[in-house]
Amino acid sequence: MGDRGRSSSFADLSVFSLLGSQQTLETNLTNLVKRNSELENQMAKLIQICQQVEVDINFNDAFENFALDFSREKKLLEGLDYLTAPNPPSVREELCTASHDTITVHWISEDEFSVSSYELQYTIFTGQANFITLAR
Repeated sequence: MGDRGRSSSFADLSVFSLLGSQQTLETNLTNLVKRNSELENQMAKLIQICQQVEVDINFNDAFENFALDFSREKKLLEGLDYLTAPNPPSVREELCTASHDTITVHWISEDEFSVSSYELQYTIFTGQANFITLAR
């Protein structure tokens, strides 16, 4: 009988503990909803104030005493060794051929730079506003 009385008191404590937790949760939830409502009101007021504020800044006056020195960057850019793009090749129309679904294009490059490949782009005109462009 002693064990049953002890088990009953633990059950009572557990029920009270659960009821207390539920009340705390309900109180916290009520406070959270109330605080959320207060924050919404404050945000609405802030948005209204921000919409009414007019900013009048004259940048000429604000930056009159500032000077930026880009001389170091200019020297760095001038010192770069730029890669010169090769000239486009010349198409030799007299050697070009076309048959049903194949074309052969001959070109020559008179550039001093070595070019390993070119990209040939062509467009098929469909007679309407849209174009089909393919690159090979």
